[in-house]
Amino acid sequence: MSRYPFPDLNTLPEDIRARILEVQEKAGFIPNVFLAFARRPAEWRAFFAYHDALMLKEEGSLTKGEREMIVTTTSAANQCLYCVVAHGAILRIYEKKPLIADQVAVNYRKADISPRERAMLDFAMKVCQNAHEIDDTDFEALHPHGFDDEDIWDIAAITAFFGLSNRMASFACVPAAPAVQAAGFGPPEGTLPSHPLSVAVPAGALSPLRSSALFREEPNTGAAPTYYLGAGVAGSRLQIPDSPGATAWQVVPTAACARLEPVPPALLRTPAVQAVVVQQNPLPMECAAAFEGSCTSRDGKLRITTAFEGRRRAARVGGGFFGTEGTIDTTFYTGVRTLSIEHLPSRLALRMQERLNNSNGYSAPQTAIRYLPELQRVLLLGVSEAQGMPMAHCVALPLG
Repeated sequence: MSRYPFPDLNTLPEDIRARILEVQEKAGFIPNVFLAFARRPAEWRAFFAYHDALMLKEEGSLTKGEREMIVTTTSAANQCLYCVVAHGAILRIYEKKPLIADQVAVNYRKADISPRERAMLDFAMKVCQNAHEIDDTDFEALHPHGFDDEDIWDIAAITAFFGLSNRMASFACVPAAPAVQAAGFGPPEGTLPSHPLSVAVPAGALSPLRSSALFREEPNTGAAPTYYLGAGVAGSRLQIPDSPGATAWQVVPTAACARLEPVPPALLRTPAVQAVVVQQNPLPMECAAAFEGSCTSRDGKLRITTAFEGRRRAARVGGGFFGTEGTIDTTFYTGVRTLSIEHLPSRLALRMQERLNNSNGYSAPQTAIRYLPELQRVLLLGVSEAQGMPMAHCVALPLG
């Protein structure tokens, strides 16, 4: 709730009221910043006059998407929840990329953007955080990407203007409109129900809850595919033998959620059953195996958010399959990882924590997330028991 009550729309000066109603007609809702600033009409007029001059101008090479990208990225750096939510929603529309807002808000340097956009955001972030260090070399770095000096002014002006907006929205605690949150942004509105996923592992066999690969068998008809988990199973793609104690399990949907039924590991070596490789996984790698950050499933229905509190320890370990590809740099984590899974269409979420010990086993999260979109199921494998969670969970997602 905003710290300052929004004025009644009918009590506002006619020019402000007409502009807000125009925005409502186009967008289907009233952005709350329009109402928050309207309590001071003179400041409202000055604010939106400058806003329109920067964001609606036709001159210059900046696209509308690039302008919103600047706002979303620098607003995230300024920790303005309202501005990230509101302008991230606009950015997704302009760029026609469902993941772009999450990516630039979390870490634009790793986002799926062009070299021109990355150079633009490098400059905007320097204006945002270290404007006193700007010099001619910063201008020279932008010119090869098609920005002239007037475009560079626009980048700086948008960054500076929304620095004001960020601080006003944050101090006044301006909430995002529900319609924007329903587009896939903002806090969840309920809890996703989860169910224990029981599995009986024979003595001496590998458990799918600790380390397993996802396999998929396409149907001959229009039915949903069949999913399997393989623990220590190489599959048909890798021409190597299975590990001792290898096990295979079919994911069978149930009324409550799902169960794991054992199947012969040889089944996963047949041509019809293929491992779900990184490029095909419904969850990008940064979703399925991250300690910090946020990203969205490839179908745009799940958002995975992770945060870590504790100690990081760098080390060199064996790389590749069973350490066969030399050594690589990695980081071990000791502390607590918080995981949030949000189902964006329903606005429901599941939050949990897992404790990470100081061990070489924790260069990757303990919880493996397996998203099966055709089955509307999420499997959480190897969940820590520190918060009363069983060793594995199944989440049945609402339809839609």
